[in-house]
Amino acid sequence: MREELRDAREPVAVVGIGCRLPGACGPQELWAVLASGSDTVGEIPDRVEVDDRITTRVGGFLPDVDRFDADFFGISGHEAARIDPQHRQMIEVAWEAFEDAGLGAETLAGSRTGVYTACLNADYWDVVRAAGLSDMHAVAGNGAWGMPAGRLSHLLDLRGPSLGVEATCATSLLAVHLACRDLWSGQADAALVAGVNLLLSRDFYVALSDAGILSQDGRARFADADTDGYVRSEGAVAVVLKPLSAALRDGDRVYATILGGAVNNNGRGSDTLITPSVDGQVAMLHAAHADAGVTADEVDYVEAHGAGTPVGDQVELSALREVFGSRSRPCLIGSVKSNVGHIESAAGLAGLAKTALALHHGVVPATLHVHTPHPVLADTSLEPVPSARPWPNTGRLPLAGISSFGLSATNVHLVLRAAPDSKAASATHPEAVAAREAHLIPVSARSEAAARELAVAYAELVERLGDDGLVDVAYSAATRRSHHQNRIAVAGADAAGIAAELRAAASGPNTVGTQRKSRVVFVYSGQGSQWKGMGRDLYETEPTFRRVFTECAEAIRAEAGWWLPDRLDELDGPAELQPALWAFQVALASTWRAWGLEPDAVVGHSMGEIAAACTAGALTLRDGAAIASRRGRLVERLPGRGAMAAVGVGEQETRRAIGERGDEVAVAVVNGPDSVVLAGDPDALDEVVAPLRAAGVFCRPVNVDYASHSPQIEPVRAELTELLADVAPREAVIPLRSTVTGDLVRGPELDGDYWVRNLREQVRFGPVVEAVLAEGGPVTFVEISPHAVLGTVLEDRLRDADVDGVAITSVLRDEPALGTMLAGLGTAYTRGHTVVWDAVQPRGALVDLPRYPWQGRTHRVPAKASAARLTDDVRTFDPGRTAPAPDDLVGVCLDVALSAVSRVIDGGFELTEPHRHGTATPGSPLRVVLHPAARGWEFAVRAEENAEDGLCTWTTVLSGQASPGPATLPTYDVTDPLPAFASRADLLSTLVPTDLADLDSLVLQKDRPGPCRTCTGTGLVLDADGIAVGELRLRTAEPAPRQTSVAEWFVDALRTTLGADHVDRTRPLSDQGMDSMLAAKLLARIRTELGVRLPARSVLGANTVESVITELSHAMAQPHG
Repeated sequence: MREELRDAREPVAVVGIGCRLPGACGPQELWAVLASGSDTVGEIPDRVEVDDRITTRVGGFLPDVDRFDADFFGISGHEAARIDPQHRQMIEVAWEAFEDAGLGAETLAGSRTGVYTACLNADYWDVVRAAGLSDMHAVAGNGAWGMPAGRLSHLLDLRGPSLGVEATCATSLLAVHLACRDLWSGQADAALVAGVNLLLSRDFYVALSDAGILSQDGRARFADADTDGYVRSEGAVAVVLKPLSAALRDGDRVYATILGGAVNNNGRGSDTLITPSVDGQVAMLHAAHADAGVTADEVDYVEAHGAGTPVGDQVELSALREVFGSRSRPCLIGSVKSNVGHIESAAGLAGLAKTALALHHGVVPATLHVHTPHPVLADTSLEPVPSARPWPNTGRLPLAGISSFGLSATNVHLVLRAAPDSKAASATHPEAVAAREAHLIPVSARSEAAARELAVAYAELVERLGDDGLVDVAYSAATRRSHHQNRIAVAGADAAGIAAELRAAASGPNTVGTQRKSRVVFVYSGQGSQWKGMGRDLYETEPTFRRVFTECAEAIRAEAGWWLPDRLDELDGPAELQPALWAFQVALASTWRAWGLEPDAVVGHSMGEIAAACTAGALTLRDGAAIASRRGRLVERLPGRGAMAAVGVGEQETRRAIGERGDEVAVAVVNGPDSVVLAGDPDALDEVVAPLRAAGVFCRPVNVDYASHSPQIEPVRAELTELLADVAPREAVIPLRSTVTGDLVRGPELDGDYWVRNLREQVRFGPVVEAVLAEGGPVTFVEISPHAVLGTVLEDRLRDADVDGVAITSVLRDEPALGTMLAGLGTAYTRGHTVVWDAVQPRGALVDLPRYPWQGRTHRVPAKASAARLTDDVRTFDPGRTAPAPDDLVGVCLDVALSAVSRVIDGGFELTEPHRHGTATPGSPLRVVLHPAARGWEFAVRAEENAEDGLCTWTTVLSGQASPGPATLPTYDVTDPLPAFASRADLLSTLVPTDLADLDSLVLQKDRPGPCRTCTGTGLVLDADGIAVGELRLRTAEPAPRQTSVAEWFVDALRTTLGADHVDRTRPLSDQGMDSMLAAKLLARIRTELGVRLPARSVLGANTVESVITELSHAMAQPHG
């Protein structure tokens, strides 16, 4: 049965690699290290405390391990500081692995993708506990090794198995083994396996030094006779796995495939728990080969565990000799630890990454520092690789094995095979390359700075790959990357131009668009925008346009008997031009919709309403073709011919210019307050226009030889009514606003009579656009036309209405249509519209795009302060004091506040704006909470009270401001001191009114809370030795009340709660790191300081800062009883 299952299963493809290893960030840099035979370990950095008990000064370390782009993942600064840096590194590297695999967040969300993580060290938990930060965020961010997997599943909405694995140094390869099992059993459709190792403490260094396990000179010498120990290193590695058939189907790059593997334990097969066993490793190798369906003779290379310890190498080489050592051809062996050191919990993944890259590139990298081959290798077929060489040519796909062993005696081995030739699945379609005359490169990030940085990196990539690589870059950027809210998009025909535009966008003002909710309105032009040959290039290259245009052409042929595609280059007269324009517009609108721009409303200008009604669903293509064809044939034989002219003045001024010629000339179109079109008899029209032109008014003839929307239509009105009597409109599915009536139409009213009115009556385009804008913005207009004729009018109306909007041009006369459309699509993309990239972009090859440019900042738990507990920038002082009797409460609270502030402000300081909030039960514990403020700190003295529900709450009794004060106090003649007080609290209780009515401020020079006295009339506070240590300053005039708005207060409170430098008032709070635990803290502060009780839902979910401020303001405006 086991053999049947093995034979039935397919290989698992390694489709994505992310890594941060010493000297290598990303698979490309790792391969550069391997191919060049580099050793990237270095000196132990200052952040690791080293003394004489540690026998080495060398290791492999990562830079800036405290930096993390918490904003990218919607994690608050408060929480980020409590998350183990190992977890943070893993999160970013996991994202990079998915990027390398070409899997965007949109594709992953909700998928049955499993997550398997490896992380052993818990050094950071000790740091967090020592700082007194053992809250739920700290618990979730440290120690529990299932949490990194769960966090990744949550952040990316992955719905497959999610687990942390622990088997000492075999952990990460065991995680791969388990992931493959879940893929083969159908538990998961894809898998992410991630491992990390950071060296944040010296403790394990000391233990390993005592045991003599570390290399003295910091060189890993696997397979060398003089090996003397291993080199500790940091790193994070993640791989993405998929069934091979799925990877080939999706056009993924397959680095290598996993055929099978095995895991076992030495049991009592060795003298001690931590001593490796030859028998155990031999059994593991045989089981892995059987599971993979291969023999030892077929394996070309083994990526050994190869730690470089004398005992470990002796045992491992002996096991390899027993399994591979007697065959007729060499078995190559090596270890990535000779390049980057031992990554411990992530070591197996580092070996997997190396081996997958070696199979992908067809080269076996060198294993370094083998000067004298190990004695076990004598007279065997085992052969270390001293320099990089091509993979052995055996006539079949290369095979490799990877081993990883743990201190717990767990052994893991996987068998890999090179990927099959997948060019057929991933190569660019030749016909697409030949026909693609323009390309669109979308760039996006979760911050503007990152988007600009990424645009420069894309420019460099485009330049490097040149024109031949544009299809692949456009395909990869569009379909294989996540699309974030800060966006740049550049369209162009060649690499040089696109690279230049990307650089310009990276540095220019207002070039990064942000995602917003924007309505899409399709605007269809009337006759006059058409030209011979329009649509030819789209018909030949865009599948949706060709399909719909053909359907329209068939409807025209059924109505008029001629075939539109054959006449595109020789269209003549309204009988051909009008149905051709209609077909072009219907097909163009369908193309935009296929690309993702779905209209929220449609507007048609004159005959453009026919196509608009078809898009809205109110007319069938048959009826649309009939209206356009019959109307065109009829106006073509209008008697007397006519003329039209665009005039740059308003409707009323134009009517005055027309005067008594109203029966010959009409205001046919109103585009805006200073833009109309006149129509009528040519001679009469000239007479109206001539004086306007002489006065400097813009006047331009329209390229038509009849006068629609004027009295000239009257002779054919009855006949047209009869011709259109069989039109059968239906309910519209997209709102259509009529430029005949100015109203929204349901659909059934678009009968034959309506289309007669459409030809005869005035086009109220400007007022209709104003009505659309009055419904609110933002708005994205898309002009559905073979040439831009309405864009200027739309932009003018947007400007007049002060609405956030844009008018997108679809096509320009005699210009390649695809380039103009892609530029317009890029504009829509930067405004946040969702694009169906598979419909836009022909399939190309997945290329290495630039990694996401993280905008990380340092998140570090600071050292514990004496008697103060530090929580990011919030400090809690707990002096062990309790509330006194009510008469003494203010004095005691002020005294406690003085002591607390003295811990955060060096030298003299001043307490100002004291405010009493309530009372406290005598004997209840007191606490001071300090929040950073612009001038220093805000303080709040709180008392612990037992609530009715049995829970304890902290109620604010006194609050105020604390800021640095004078370095010295005034000098007074101390001749008449008041009697001494037993303590500073007694003095304050005696002299300060319980309502704080006359107290302006308290100045403290030295924190002397013991016996003291004051001087008559001065307010000076003296210690027991008569030294001035403070001053009470009484209010001489009523100060202006403090005017801190609810909005300012809430933004500051939210920033403090999240541990953020700033907050975005329009983004959902959940995207900025707000969770249920932080919500509880924020709501408690709102309750105690503002006296408002908000439900938790107010600050969770999709609620924004603005929505909470609105709710707070409303609640505070209500009367309180």
